Amino acid sequence: QYLQQNVGAPESQGREILVTQSVARVGEHLVKGTCQICHDATGPGIGGMGMMRGIIPSLASFPYEQSMQGLVWQVELGSRRMMMGGQRMPAYPYITNAESAASYLYLVQYPPY
Repeated sequence: QYLQQNVGAPESQGREILVTQSVARVGEHLVKGTCQICHDATGPGIGGMGMMRGIIPSLASFPYEQSMQGLVWQVELGSRRMMMGGQRMPAYPYITNAESAASYLYLVQYPPY
């Protein structure tokens, strides 16, 4: 009603509109809207002792250093390992497993440069 009154948008009449996106597009939105807040596009990965040195792995390193299932679990449960400085990756329980997998597939298909 607010939108109709102020901008002339038609009423939805209580119906939901399903908007479909490709897997790559869903992954792109997640990577660019959430993951890039902490992770640089390119740069070092975790490596042997990267987490202990406080290195946050780059998005480009994910497909080479982690399986899709590993990334899905990491997003769902957060990091179990403590980084130098007492930081760890938080859990994101509101991101579905399918969305996490889409972000992995996006990084495989469109690796950051």
